[in-house]
This record gives sequence, C-alpha cells and structure tokens, in this order.
Amino acid sequence: MKEIQGIVVASTPFNDFDKMITVLTKEGSYAFLAKGVMKLTSKNHPSVEEFTYSNFLLTSSKKGLLLRQGNVIEAFYNIRLNLPNLKYLNFLKEVNNKLTLNIDKNLEFVYLYRVLSLLNDNFSGMTLSLIYLAKILILNGLGFEVDYCVRTKEKLDLVALSLRDGGFVSRCAFKAEEDIALGERKLKIIRYIFKVDCERFSHIAFNDDECLEIIRLLSDFIYDNLDIKLTSIKYL
Repeated sequence: MKEIQGIVVASTPFNDFDKMITVLTKEGSYAFLAKGVMKLTSKNHPSVEEFTYSNFLLTSSKKGLLLRQGNVIEAFYNIRLNLPNLKYLNFLKEVNNKLTLNIDKNLEFVYLYRVLSLLNDNFSGMTLSLIYLAKILILNGLGFEVDYCVRTKEKLDLVALSLRDGGFVSRCAFKAEEDIALGERKLKIIRYIFKVDCERFSHIAFNDDECLEIIRLLSDFIYDNLDIKLTSIKYL
C-alpha cells in the first residue's frame, strides 16, 4: 500500500469506466489506474478530477499502481465556477504536459499549487499564467538574463530582448535585425516574472494584453529552443 498527496495533472479515459491518472507530488509524478471512476456511483471520481489536490491510497499490481481510495483535499471549486478561468487551466495543463518532463518536481508542485490557489481566489489568470510559464522555463534551465546585457554585461540602459541569446540587451549592443525593442514597462514585467518569489506571485497584476504579448514572446523562445509549440495560447 502506498499513500501520496498531489495535484491531478492528467486524466485520460481507459476502457469503459476507468481512467489513467497522473499526479504531481512534491516527491515526483505518479501514474495509476483508477478503476470505475467514470461511473456516476464512483466515490473516487471527485478526487481524480484534473487540477484537484487529493490524497490517494494506491496498491501495486502486475500492471502497475491501482487506486484503492481517493479523498479530495482541495477542489479549487471557484476556478471551475468561473468559466473564463477554464482557458487558464487549459494553458497550465499544456505547459505541464509539454515542459515539465525533466525538472525539479518539488518546485513544480509548489508553483502549480500556488497558482491554483490564487486563481481560486480570483487573482488575475493572465498574470498567473505568465509567471508560471517563466518559472517553468527557469526549471528547464532557460530562464532569461534580466539583470544585465547578455552581450556586454552592462546593467544600465537596457532597451531590448534577445530571444536568441535569452535575455536583455543594452542600447549599445542592440541589433535591429534580431532583437526586440521593448519599452521600460515591459522590460520591468519580464524582470519581475523571472525574479519574483513564490510567496509574492499575487503582489501585482498586469494588464492582460501586456501579459499575452509576453507569453507569445516566451512561446517563440520555447519553440526556438525546444521545438515545442504551445497551441493553447490562441485561447487566452
């Protein structure tokens, strides 16, 4: 018997009434078969809903782990009651499915739990999506250099972003043909999302249009470096 606590990050139908469940915990990811959870009478059904934080009792079989009992710890009901939030859950799901294979699971869990808690409290979903994407990039070793110019190491007069070099560029090192000139506010937002501590995720909310523009820039960076496309962005 094994007991785990974690967030359901994937739930895939398997056979007529069963599901394969993937749970993110502080110790790592676990996949198990949840038999009968698609039946209306299933007591375990609520615990295996995506983005639910639950406690699971698992048993081992020749085919892998099986769910014996699941109990909801936090369902984040407010997220689901607010339909616009579903697009953010869809984005978080895609980020987790595509960008978290070989990263620190403890920090991934901490960040995801914090984002879901704040989204449940009606904090800006677009800001949270942007911050979460930046933190997952850091865990992948792809965090932007936001303290100085990636070419000259200068800390002053930073005016642009280089996706190729992964960080800020100073005025004297700016290359119009390859760098993206950004205003002071957008540069401050980018610096903030890469440097903010988990406890301060809700310190400030940014304009949705600004967030979306930067998410698209990060998506281009991800595609260039990992050959991964985030298709859910078009629904944000």
